[in-house]
Amino acid sequence: MLTDLASVWEAHVAHGHGEAAHDDEASLEVSMVLVRYRSPLAAVMLPRWVNAQPGLQASVPALETARLLSMVGVGVDVLRGFGGVLLLAAALSVLVALLHAVRERQGDLAMLRMLGAAPRRVAALIAMEALMLAGLATLLALGLAHALTAGLGAVLAQQQSVRISGSWVSGWEALVPALALGLALIAAAWPAWRGYRLDVTELLQTPR
Repeated sequence: MLTDLASVWEAHVAHGHGEAAHDDEASLEVSMVLVRYRSPLAAVMLPRWVNAQPGLQASVPALETARLLSMVGVGVDVLRGFGGVLLLAAALSVLVALLHAVRERQGDLAMLRMLGAAPRRVAALIAMEALMLAGLATLLALGLAHALTAGLGAVLAQQQSVRISGSWVSGWEALVPALALGLALIAAAWPAWRGYRLDVTELLQTPR
């Protein structure tokens, strides 16, 4: 829909602004003009010419959008780094928890060995415990993330701001369980090796 420039001032008058200025046609000014280029050469030359004029400034939407995305990209990189630190801390916590569990259950693991369980089976039990912890943590993290996103989207919708949906699933989320399970297996490698190398005779002779 195309309208005359005078309709802008008519809209101001309808909202109670610009009654005095409306009487003086010379005082009416145009604060912004949207221009569509006919050729690529105009896209290069016109902004330079506009910026050379006193009181005028050219703003190219594509360049401004790219500049905004570059500024936001720094924050995204910081969040990714923070997420990497959190993943490393989670892997270390799993490692410490499994080492403590192996130390506390050395007697039980020795009994399993006496009942005929192979060392490989004992190590597999420790690795399975790590995978269960990682899977449960992944489900809780994804559910909480989507719930918080839905809550934030509801708040922004009330303010008529950016639309965010908590039901939207990114393709990158498929990497989260794989990454979590991989880190859990890496963290469980040392505790599983200790469970694999348990000396049954020494554990049974050690007084509790």
